[in-house]
Amino acid sequence: MENSHDLATYRRRSFAPKRWSALRQRFSWVEEMHHTPQDPEHHGEGDVGVHTEMVLNALITLPEFQQLPAQQQEVLWAAALLHDVEKRSTTVQENGRIQSPGHARRGELTARQILWRDIPTPFVLREQIVALVRLHGLPLWLLERPEPERLLLTAAMRIDTRLLALLARADLLGRQSPDQHINAGTHRSVRAVLP
Repeated sequence: MENSHDLATYRRRSFAPKRWSALRQRFSWVEEMHHTPQDPEHHGEGDVGVHTEMVLNALITLPEFQQLPAQQQEVLWAAALLHDVEKRSTTVQENGRIQSPGHARRGELTARQILWRDIPTPFVLREQIVALVRLHGLPLWLLERPEPERLLLTAAMRIDTRLLALLARADLLGRQSPDQHINAGTHRSVRAVLP
C-alpha cells in the first residue's frame, strides 16, 4: 500500500511533463486560460494563460524557491499553475474594466476537484495547494484591509506563509504592468509582512 505522503509517488503522478505546451494539450482548463482576458492596466502581458506561464517561470527563478525541499516546490508550483484557474468563470467587464471577482474562492473549489479527479494528489498536499490558491492575493492587499493581523493569523493557521509570500511575489513578477514601480513597492511589502 502506498504512503499518501510519499513524494516519489506524488511526483510520478504530478504535473509532469511541466512544459506549458504539454499542459495546454493535456488539460482543457489550461487551454481555457488563453481565452480569458485580463485588464491591461494590471496585466499588459495578455490573457490568463500568458500570465500563468510567466508566474511559473518567475517562480522557478526565485532563489527562495530553489532552496525549498522538493515537496514544497511541487506544492508551490501546483498552486502557481492553479492560482487563476477560475478567472475563466468569473471574468466580467464593467465600466470598461475587466475584473474577476471571487476567482480565488471559486478557484479553491476547482483546484480541489482537479487535484482529486485529474491529478490524484494526496490529501495533505492537495489541501496545501488549494489553500494557497484561495489566499494567493492576500499579501498584495493585506495592509489595506481592516484587521490585517487577524487575517494573517487566520491564513497562518491554514498554510505556510513563506510559501504564500513566494507565490505572491511570483504573481507580481509574472506580469507586465504600466505601474511596475507600484508592483515593486508591493513586492517589498510582501517581503516585510510575510517572511
